[in-house]
Amino acid sequence: MPPVSFFFPDRTRSVSEAGAAFLVAQLQSRPVASEAVANLADRIEIEARRSRFAAPGQDLELNREEQQELLDTLKATASSWQEEDRDALHELQLALAFQTSRPEQGDT
Repeated sequence: MPPVSFFFPDRTRSVSEAGAAFLVAQLQSRPVASEAVANLADRIEIEARRSRFAAPGQDLELNREEQQELLDTLKATASSWQEEDRDALHELQLALAFQTSRPEQGDT
């Protein structure tokens, strides 16, 4: 079972430990990383490690800003995805693109 799962209202997408490590490295290597990006990288890293030592944790639920940051990272790094992670990362990218294209629910 893949160690890191991302929850979306209508689906869950998972990436392997190697795919999660790739995402963390890409997020952490951004020249100007916002606090949201740094926190997202930490959350992915914690979730990837958690599965080695305990039952899998909760799926990662991303806020709108995190979704957009992760989508931008995936788009920018598509040519460097490892072959074995390509399908999972592409599925995650599609889910993020769909989710970020939807109108935001009003915050009241």
